[in-house]
Amino acid sequence: MKVYNVVVTPSAKGDLDGVFSAETPAVVLQLYEGMKALASVPFRHPVVRDEHWAKVGFRMFVVDGFRVYYLIDGDRVVVCRVLKFD
Repeated sequence: MKVYNVVVTPSAKGDLDGVFSAETPAVVLQLYEGMKALASVPFRHPVVRDEHWAKVGFRMFVVDGFRVYYLIDGDRVVVCRVLKFD
C-alpha cells in the first residue's frame, strides 16, 4: 500500500494551536488521528461540493465539529485548514 507524506501548512498549524487551547484532549487526539490516517487513505474523503474548490482538488472530512481541508499533491497530503463549524 502506498504511504503519503502528510504536511500541515502554517495556516492549519495556527488553526490547530487554537483547537489545542480551546478543546478537550479527546477532540485534539481525534483530529490528529484523522490527519494521520490520511497517510494511508487520502482518497477516502470526498472532494468538496463547491465547484471552484473542487476543481482545485480540495477534500474535506469532519471531526467533532471541525472540518479538515486538504489536497493530495503527488506523494503528499497537504492539510490546509482546520476550521470549526456550528
